[in-house]
Amino acid sequence: MKFRYGTLIARVFTVPAAHPVLTLVVTAAVLALAAWGAARIEPVASLQAMVSDREPAAKAMGRITSDFPAVDALLVVATVPDTIDSAAEMEAMLRRFAADLESAILAAPDATALCREINTGEPSHVRAFIENVLVPNGLYYVDDDALDEVSHRLSREGIAQRIRENESAIAAPGVGGKVAARLIATDPLRLNELLAGRLAEQGPTGQAGISGDLTRSRDGRSLLIRITGARPASDLEFAGAFTE
Repeated sequence: MKFRYGTLIARVFTVPAAHPVLTLVVTAAVLALAAWGAARIEPVASLQAMVSDREPAAKAMGRITSDFPAVDALLVVATVPDTIDSAAEMEAMLRRFAADLESAILAAPDATALCREINTGEPSHVRAFIENVLVPNGLYYVDDDALDEVSHRLSREGIAQRIRENESAIAAPGVGGKVAARLIATDPLRLNELLAGRLAEQGPTGQAGISGDLTRSRDGRSLLIRITGARPASDLEFAGAFTE
């Protein structure tokens, strides 16, 4: 049997005219479903939504922006004038500025809705990042010289040298030998010592954080204030409003 396309098309166009009520009912149902589906569409301004979740790089980026809220913080650096030389006066001025800034944000409903936390010290999640990520993966945070030192300590000559040094430390009389024995038992090659030394060289020194609950610069003249947003920084629309 030969299929006639012309006859089929003619029937399709004549059905609405032959059954107007049914056509209107079907059209109304289709429009209702379309309106319901359109109402469920929500625009997303997230970087993660713009790339495929099958890409390893995209997954890594999404994990960083969701697991480490430090990237969501707006950093404000306040610095006292050069005419102020007294350490106590500098700290007092920085504290007043931080308190005034927080009060201004809390007094503005629009700003308060965008902010999750205002912190002038070291946030708890930063310490958690150091303990859970940085320390276990410490070798990824050192330079080439430190990696060369690690390779030397893992060599036959390096291990023999460390054994001799450990024996001398444990043999020390008094409490020193006992403390050295406990430290050596957990880190016989003293790799943690190497990592801590490298990080100390790169980190702040001097008066940084001298007041305990404030994150300050080395000379104590500047204060770092972290304002954490209510949504991740990958949400571009929110990030624009939050920064403004």
